Amino acid sequence: MKKLIIPATILAILSLTTVSCQKENIVETATQSAENSATRIIRYTVNGTAYRQVIHTDEDLDALMHTLFALAREGYTVRMMDDNTTICETSAKEVLTFTTTKEEEAIKWTKEKIHEGYAVTTIFNDETGEYTCIAVK
Repeated sequence: MKKLIIPATILAILSLTTVSCQKENIVETATQSAENSATRIIRYTVNGTAYRQVIHTDEDLDALMHTLFALAREGYTVRMMDDNTTICETSAKEVLTFTTTKEEEAIKWTKEKIHEGYAVTTIFNDETGEYTCIAVK
């Protein structure tokens, strides 16, 4: 029995050393991070409380706009802007005002102005049923 254990042990050690001397083929897994250029961050405030929302698709932006306009209908003052936009109220050079009774028109105008770099404040008047959107750049 002793004659069998010693050669088996030597054979096992030799096989391990031959495997450890083999050249290892390094296979790198392709890890790519694709940046979606359509992804952006919308900053908004509701009655002065600041929030941020990551937008991946146009549907995400539409859903956010409908939510914010629903808050405006409830009496909240809503302000929206792209995260890359910085506005200094004291040196605002351009102020645009848009008034409409149709929510879809107000949302479309607001999205255009946010895309152009404006900060848009939206107020809803219960008595007249009008959305007043004020864009500041």
